[in-house]
Amino acid sequence: MKTNLSERVLGVFTLGHENVRLVLRPGLGGDFDTAPDDKGACIIRIGGDTKSKFRLISVLLHEVLEVSLHRLHARMAVSTDFTNSSDTFIFHMDHNQFSMACAMSADFITPALPVLEKAWRKWHRDKKALLARKKQNAVGA
Repeated sequence: MKTNLSERVLGVFTLGHENVRLVLRPGLGGDFDTAPDDKGACIIRIGGDTKSKFRLISVLLHEVLEVSLHRLHARMAVSTDFTNSSDTFIFHMDHNQFSMACAMSADFITPALPVLEKAWRKWHRDKKALLARKKQNAVGA
């Protein structure tokens, strides 16, 4: 029996000239890691706890575009703050780089979105079932 909701690798999708892993994780928002500890492909993580499909898609689009712009050397840190705070980054690009980032992102999102949506719906079913079991166990204790 599952006692928590942990990260779920949903698949590997193409972003530009590289493969990127898409992961559904607990929490809200999203993040990415271009040099993961396992030395494998880049990882984009999307928080599964949002109740809004619109927000889920918005976070996916944000993270995919940000990785694309990072790979196109259009994302820069403007501070010596090493906290990895997202407000220390700016984007500077020409129209061609912007078009490339959009094309790279569309190539990733087109196959990844249906997989993410399906996993997100299952995530919420599993979360509901987990909460019901916890409630039942608390009553029976």
